[in-house]
Amino acid sequence: IYYTLDGSDPRTWGGGLKSVATVYDEGVDVIAINDTTMVKARVHEGSQWGALTQARYLIGADSLVINEVMARKQSTLEDTDEAGEYPDWIEVYNRSESPKDLGGMYLSDDPLELNKWQFASGTIVEPGGYLLIYADDDGTQGSLHTNYNLSRDGETLLLVDRDVTTILDSVAFGTQLTDMSYGRHPDGGDTWGYHESATPGTANQGLVNPQAIPVRIAAFELGDDGAISLEWLGCPGCPYEIQWNDDLQQGTWKVLKTVTPAMGAVRVEVPSPTTGAQAYFRVVATD
Repeated sequence: IYYTLDGSDPRTWGGGLKSVATVYDEGVDVIAINDTTMVKARVHEGSQWGALTQARYLIGADSLVINEVMARKQSTLEDTDEAGEYPDWIEVYNRSESPKDLGGMYLSDDPLELNKWQFASGTIVEPGGYLLIYADDDGTQGSLHTNYNLSRDGETLLLVDRDVTTILDSVAFGTQLTDMSYGRHPDGGDTWGYHESATPGTANQGLVNPQAIPVRIAAFELGDDGAISLEWLGCPGCPYEIQWNDDLQQGTWKVLKTVTPAMGAVRVEVPSPTTGAQAYFRVVATD
């Protein structure tokens, strides 16, 4: 049996033995692998070669995880390369006890284009460390700026190995709320949720429990066209009413819209119900 560790076929095109191929003596030899490696092997007997067998071994790669994301921001994290800008961002965490090199790996928001954006050579994450990537669709600003933005309506992020095939980590997230990050707790753990406070580049804090609060308003906006935009974090599957009133002293609350969200994060846009000088709005859990 002849094998290689550089991803090449032990057999040359003409049927000869490749110079980098090594003979394997079963029961005697031990193949030492210290990094993610593609092993390819063939049986060789006389002038005949057997079928190519290959296997990819991931060494330490599972220690790199997508740890926290923010896809709808206003003031959380200022771009260090462009003052006054507050881009989307992604945090990668190294949960191992040794430095990890991300150089040549990929970070994509498209499962059909796994090599959408590549980490520059020499991009290191220290043990227990964090790496921030700005998802601002402006790769001209530096090696940690992607060529895409994140969707506030939700999408999938994928951390991909250098072979552009092996997915090391991924997360699918839904609707995102203004200046509220979505991440793991604790760092590198399996539980995802919305955080009480965003923590780019530092340890993630506790998660908000939507079941424990009736409504948590995240943002209120009045558009140029007069439309009202409301964001809140509530209970998935629970019915809510958006109500309005033009007089808190004598007026009555009127239902503007009824919503039953599938997820805890809700964003709703409705036409303004009045042309008056003032109006009041609230979100009420009706169950």
